[in-house]
Amino acid sequence: MRQEAYVMSDRKCAPTPSEVVPTTIRTAVAATELGRGTEYLNEVMRLVWNGQKRPWNEDNYKHVRAAINGAGIDADKLIADVEANGKKYDALANRHSEEQIQNDPRHEGVPNFVFRNEPFFGQDRMDMLIWRLKQHGLTERTEAE
Repeated sequence: MRQEAYVMSDRKCAPTPSEVVPTTIRTAVAATELGRGTEYLNEVMRLVWNGQKRPWNEDNYKHVRAAINGAGIDADKLIADVEANGKKYDALANRHSEEQIQNDPRHEGVPNFVFRNEPFFGQDRMDMLIWRLKQHGLTERTEAE
């Protein structure tokens, strides 16, 4: 597992929903269908939210493609499948969202964290999440750990 600092994205650089839906939601669903959803999320969401590659969607999503490949998935094949079967992946994503809302209507969106049944929605709430975690004993890990 990587050890690196997570950097909050500059809000001016955050992706808009129109950019996220076709490239990350559908490909995330497709990656999950391949059994590589966790690896996909680890690589692609780190790219989207860490603020290091801006704009992350430039040049035909070259950074996203590299992140998908980094997850052990052939990006070109995955994206071609998503482009050819967009309605299929939209339906799967919608079904998952509906199931999630039925199971826990308080939990939706990205990034979203729940700690002790308290939701922290959005990157602007991460400082509050860390503050709450520290109240319950979270300590910083040293480089050697």
